[in-house]
Amino acid sequence: WAGLSLLTVVVVTALISVWLFGSIKQNLAEQGRDVNQQQAQQYLQILAQDTAAQLRIPLETALHTAQANAAVMQAIVADSSITDKRGLAVRTLEQTLTLNDDFLGAYVAFEPNTVENLEGLEDATPDENGVRAGEYYLCSKDRKSSCVIDPYLYPIDGEQVLLTSLVAPVMRDGRFIGISGIDISAAFLQSVIKDVAAELNLNVLDNDLREALRSVSEEGQSRILQQQQQFIVLSPFTLPGSEQGWVTYLAVPEAEVLAAVAEQEQFLNRAQTSFVTTTSLLGLLLAIIGVGVVWLVARSSIRPLSEMTALVASIAEGEGDLTQQLDIKRQDETGKLSGFLNTFIGKLRSLIQQLIPLGDN
Repeated sequence: WAGLSLLTVVVVTALISVWLFGSIKQNLAEQGRDVNQQQAQQYLQILAQDTAAQLRIPLETALHTAQANAAVMQAIVADSSITDKRGLAVRTLEQTLTLNDDFLGAYVAFEPNTVENLEGLEDATPDENGVRAGEYYLCSKDRKSSCVIDPYLYPIDGEQVLLTSLVAPVMRDGRFIGISGIDISAAFLQSVIKDVAAELNLNVLDNDLREALRSVSEEGQSRILQQQQQFIVLSPFTLPGSEQGWVTYLAVPEAEVLAAVAEQEQFLNRAQTSFVTTTSLLGLLLAIIGVGVVWLVARSSIRPLSEMTALVASIAEGEGDLTQQLDIKRQDETGKLSGFLNTFIGKLRSLIQQLIPLGDN
C-alpha cells in the first residue's frame, strides 16, 4: 500500500504539473496573439497612411498643374491684346507636357464663343458605369470647383488605357467659362500598390466592401476590419481643391500578419510536449525508485519481526530451543523488542534450569 500510495502521489503531481503548464501556455498564447495583433494593426494603419500619401503626391501634382493652367487660361482669355489665344493656349499645354513626362495629356475646353475651336463636350449621356460622357467638363462646370474624375478606360494609340482626369475650372468675373485638365495613367496607382504588396506578400482587393469604403470616405477616419481570415485596412485621403475622397484599401491575410503568433504557438506546443514527456519519464523513474526504497525498508523492518515470531512460536509449541538468541543489528524499536525477548528467553532458561533438580528428586 505504501508503494501504491507513493505511485499515486507521483502520478497526481505530474498530472497537476501538466495541467498548470497547459494553462500557462494558453494564457501566454492569448496574450501574445493580442499583443501581436495590436502591433500588426498599428503597422498596417501606418502602412495604409503611407500608401495614401504616396498616391496623393502625383495626384496633387497633376491637380496643381491643372489649376495653374486654369489661371493662365483665365489670363489669356481676359487679355484683349492677344490675337492668337488658341495658339498660345496650345503652346502652354505643350510646355506642360514637356515638363511633366508622367502626364498622358493636357487640355483646355471652353464655353461656346470663348476661344475658337476649343469648345467643351457637354454630353450628359451616361455610359455603362453611369458616368456622363462629358464628365471631365461637366463636373467642374456644375460644381465651380476642381474635380478628380474616377479612373476610366480611354483609347490611346489603339490601346485601352486606364486613366484619371484632374480638372480645374476657368472662371471670369465669378462665371464659369471653361476647364483646364490633366490626364494621368492610373497605372501609377497600381505600381505603388504592387510595391506594397511585394513587401508584404499580399493581394489588393476591391469592390467587396463598398459600404465600408463609402463610410470611411465620408467620415475621413481610417478603419481596420477583420473578416474572411483577412485584415482589411481602409485609409481615406483627399486632394486640395477637390471635394472628392479617395480610399486606399489593403487586404492582408491573417496568416501573414500573425506569422509571429503562429511561430510562438508552435514553440509553446513543442515546449509542452517536451515538458509532458520529461515529467512523465521523471515521474515514472521516481515512482520506481520510491517503490524500491519502500520495499527495502519494509523488508528490513519485517525480517526481524519474522524471526521473533518464529522463535516465540517454537517456544509456545513446547519445542523451542531456549538457548537461541536473536541477533540484534538494529537500534530502533525492533532492536529493543528483540533485546527484551532475548532477556525473557534467558530468564525462562534460568528458571527451567533451576526446576530440573527439583524434578529429579
